[in-house]
Amino acid sequence: MLTCYGCMRHCLQAIIGNAAVISNSSNRRLAAGSGIYGPFVQSFTTVTAGSRRPKSSSNDDFQPPQIKTAQKSKPEPRIKPELLPWQIKAQKRGNKGKRQSERLLRKESPGRDITDREMSLHLKYLRDPIKLAEFVRDTLRHDNYDLAQKVVNEASSRTSCTVSWNHIIEWQLSRGRMNAAIKCYNEMKKRAQVPDAQTYTIIFNGCSQHKDSDNALAKVLTMYHSMLTEKAPIRPNTIHLNAVLKMCARARNMGAMFSIMDQMPKKGLSSPNNLTYTTVFNALRMYIVAGPRDKMTPMQRRQFQQENILHARYLWADVVKAWRQGDIWIDEELVCAMGRILLSGNEQDNDDVLSLVEQTMNIPRQVPRKGTIERYRHDPATQGQQPTEIVALRLKDPSNPDVEPAQKLTLESKDTSTLDVKPAEDFPPEPISPVVFSNGVSDVYAAPRQNTLSLVIQSLTELHLKDVAAKYWELFSNDYNVAPDAENYHSYLRILRLSRSSTEVVNLMMKMPRQYMQAKTFLIAMSTCSRDKNNRHAFANAGKILDLMQTTLQEPEILALQHYLEVAMTSPPHTGKQSSSNNNEPSKYEQGRQIGRALQRLEPSILTLRSSLAFRDPSLPDLDQTARKTFVDNIIVIMRRMIAAYDILINNAMVPMKDHRHLKDRRGILAAFVTRHKAGPRNGARVGGKPMDATSTVNPEGLAPELHR
Repeated sequence: MLTCYGCMRHCLQAIIGNAAVISNSSNRRLAAGSGIYGPFVQSFTTVTAGSRRPKSSSNDDFQPPQIKTAQKSKPEPRIKPELLPWQIKAQKRGNKGKRQSERLLRKESPGRDITDREMSLHLKYLRDPIKLAEFVRDTLRHDNYDLAQKVVNEASSRTSCTVSWNHIIEWQLSRGRMNAAIKCYNEMKKRAQVPDAQTYTIIFNGCSQHKDSDNALAKVLTMYHSMLTEKAPIRPNTIHLNAVLKMCARARNMGAMFSIMDQMPKKGLSSPNNLTYTTVFNALRMYIVAGPRDKMTPMQRRQFQQENILHARYLWADVVKAWRQGDIWIDEELVCAMGRILLSGNEQDNDDVLSLVEQTMNIPRQVPRKGTIERYRHDPATQGQQPTEIVALRLKDPSNPDVEPAQKLTLESKDTSTLDVKPAEDFPPEPISPVVFSNGVSDVYAAPRQNTLSLVIQSLTELHLKDVAAKYWELFSNDYNVAPDAENYHSYLRILRLSRSSTEVVNLMMKMPRQYMQAKTFLIAMSTCSRDKNNRHAFANAGKILDLMQTTLQEPEILALQHYLEVAMTSPPHTGKQSSSNNNEPSKYEQGRQIGRALQRLEPSILTLRSSLAFRDPSLPDLDQTARKTFVDNIIVIMRRMIAAYDILINNAMVPMKDHRHLKDRRGILAAFVTRHKAGPRNGARVGGKPMDATSTVNPEGLAPELHR
């Protein structure tokens, strides 16, 4: 039995089917193609222990043993299938693409040891300094610092690669590793790579952003002084000096900053430019605002401010002198940097801001200078008084062209010995005066923009000159085509609030772009109406502002709603009728109609606030636990004020009896909400900008004085 190969083959076919017996030598090609067609063919090899038939009575679980054939069998002929194009391309490529991708992955992986063969391959194609710099930049972009550093170290012995070293130093400084960047700088010099001007610029600018400003300043000054030696290959230029001055400004080391300024020549590559003076003026302003003020008395603080402002005035005299000679160019940034310093001074310094704008931008003053007779007559607060102090000050300068000769004789005849005149050395050597060029060109002046408008409005706000601010606003908007930004609008709204100009506030907000309107916009506008409560149009103006807020903001400003209710309760109603006493005092019914109108218009806003507690708009920022408590407390405050307003209407008989039931229903809804939320504002709730305790309510004194009898 099974004495020949044919018998064995027939027996196996009866067990496993029509599959041919494949040997390793004769049917390799057919076995290689089995991966394409699937497991149609099985090869039989030596029987292993794991392939023995298990002890089971079921024939379904039988697995034939693998028998290693001793003789070669001729394979059955098979038709070679047609491969798809992508399969042919994959077979031709073989494992070459796989090995190449693995090599690229190893190349890009940071922190891996670089072999000498890979290093030689990199250097073979990176002999060009430009290609090398591009490779280092791209490698550092993927945070593979080790590969970039090793390649640059190897390339430093073959070619000049200063730019590549600059990329490495800049990458270290961008990660806040100042000491590592300085170490790379020293390593660069050890490998005979000469730093260029860009190297020092990168180091100075990177150190100026370091959190340890004092330590960074010491390293920067050491490097800067090494550039001043005779053997230094690179001499500092204006860009380097500006970077060093910026470093001194961040460290608030005024001594080092002015020492460097004194060493700068007036002309040449190292001469100061507009950015140099801008950096110094900004550093002085920060030093004045956040200087060593904890150990000073108020008198010492004022003296400290005036000394630094006087120092800034001396520097500005140098700027104007160089500008007249054509050595520097003045821009808006430089002018506003000097103007911000003047804003930190007294009234005279704030008035000089207008002279500064006139000097550098050729914008004429819209108000006479402070300290002149014209300004004395222009000020309404000094009407009917004798300008004795101004006369004495103007006698100190007899060459003033504003004083006529006849007037000088009259002034000199007066006895000025008893006047309080300040000594001349307290004033700057050169006052800020207009600069007129001989050729009459206007291109040398700085162009005004939004920053200048903000500077002028802020100065006039300190001087309380609302009419002058309106003139400058129209001048900048119409003549110089300056489009005000959001900050300009808010600054102008603040000066209108000081002058209680509610009608002008409404007119301005009608022209204001909607994208500039914020919560503080309506708070400023509504507080203006609250300050203008004696105006009979105040409530109407407040209503227009409320309409804008309800159509612009997704969530109304609660403090603005409180101001609106306050205006309704304190402002006299606008009506052409008179009361029964034949005077101009409004009747109770008219006042009650105004308060009822305000309560009715507040209901949509209150409904929006109540809805936002349960379903907050996803576009609004999420509130944490503390902010949510404050938000709920403020809602409760405005509701309690509305409840008090309902009580005033009912108890003082300010509405007809038929309306009492409806008012009580509305009051009950608000009282239920307050009771549900424990009816007590926590710490931090504010009413009309003032803190309010849990028991405070609006009393009848909140009404207009003429209605409280």
